[in-house]
Amino acid sequence: MERLDLSSTSSESEENDLYLDEMLRQRNLIDVDIALTHFNMSDASNRVAPGNGLIRRITMPTPVLWGEDDDFVTQQMAEETDRVIDPNALLRIQPGWGHAPMVDDLAGLSATIERFIDGTMSGA
Repeated sequence: MERLDLSSTSSESEENDLYLDEMLRQRNLIDVDIALTHFNMSDASNRVAPGNGLIRRITMPTPVLWGEDDDFVTQQMAEETDRVIDPNALLRIQPGWGHAPMVDDLAGLSATIERFIDGTMSGA
């Protein structure tokens, strides 16, 4: 399988085309979308499925990572997740990350996860 390297593209349009091609290679993209809309851990309906409230049962330390450039998940949604899981959540707001931090900044995401695991990650 050919590795995608977005840093080597010559234009934003070309980069977007490469990213879209990689996304469309995912054979289970529709299944993932269906699962994400039907698996609703919140207390409220998401207009597809009623919330089951399971998010309130999370008792272990949980990182809540949100990128300032995310066009899909709002900061309000990340803060609400942090609030509901509290005191076990640790919200981290990261400049330069979008909805896919593994594409935007893999090294930074890896370092953030490592800091969470070793207990040195700070919050927002």
